[in-house]
Amino acid sequence: MTTGNTNIQLTISFDAGSEPKSATLRIELGQAQISLPLPDGLHFEGENPLNISLSFPDNFIFDKEAFHANDTADTETPHQTVTSKAAQNKADEKQLLLPSPHSPKAPSRYQTQWPVIGGDDLLLETADVLNSKAFSDKFLPGIKRHIYIAGCDGLRDLKRQLSIPIFKVGECGEGRIADRIKQQSKDQYGSYYKIDGDWPVQDEGYDNYSALQIYLPETLHEKSPVRALTRGLSVTLPHDMSRQQFSRGFQKRLASCSWLDWRNSEDAIDHFERKNINQDIIDRYTDYGVGGGSDITQATELYCIRNENPEDCKRLIAIIENVILAHMGLI
Repeated sequence: MTTGNTNIQLTISFDAGSEPKSATLRIELGQAQISLPLPDGLHFEGENPLNISLSFPDNFIFDKEAFHANDTADTETPHQTVTSKAAQNKADEKQLLLPSPHSPKAPSRYQTQWPVIGGDDLLLETADVLNSKAFSDKFLPGIKRHIYIAGCDGLRDLKRQLSIPIFKVGECGEGRIADRIKQQSKDQYGSYYKIDGDWPVQDEGYDNYSALQIYLPETLHEKSPVRALTRGLSVTLPHDMSRQQFSRGFQKRLASCSWLDWRNSEDAIDHFERKNINQDIIDRYTDYGVGGGSDITQATELYCIRNENPEDCKRLIAIIENVILAHMGLI
């Protein structure tokens, strides 16, 4: 009786990371996969991913489940030879190389479902509306609001601990981004966490916030109310839209990628358990106390967004456009 062998695909790839000289080693074997950050001292040069792919017969892979079953059933006897022990040790080494290709996928950061910026119902392509006669007739320029994404050493360290990027996103009056960043650094926004939900502890690195460059998509429409600043965005509101109306709409749309909201989702909880993340550091707080008093308040303006990622930036701009177009009754 003959049996046909199927082939198993082994893929090893290096994905260029978001930070300079960082990369992730990813190993896929059949349905199983492992991804690991490169250890300190190893660097991946270049921007394009490197892939190595091999295909070999299914029966070439050692079945570790069968090995464990046999190992449990067979009791070692005093007459076991040195040769058989050496063979078993060799099998032990082989099973550590890769997971079984038929086992469920190994935990990895690629399994985490990150929040969708703007939500699933976001109108990402707004060109047709911006080109419409209705928009041209209705849009009269009003006040301007500025939007920024800010980071600091403390949030960078938190990102490493959580394996998810977190930044401060805010909006303010025209020309006031620098003032807001200065105040955030003074307040050390988000620097506190609570041990067992009670005792406040402050992390370092939250006194040096800076505004980050937001990369505009090449397809930004010439009629879009959004324009680029050196480190931020300038938004021209319709003449009949108040600051409060825009702020409410912007915060509501941005809540889709809010750290405060996402941290309680099933995807987030699975992510924390899989990464064995300390639950205490997840919720962040700011002390607004004055005169020696303490006023620990939850940080509500932290978001899962990447300023250097074109897709994230495109969705952030679409959020702004959607808020304005909805106010005008055009979407």
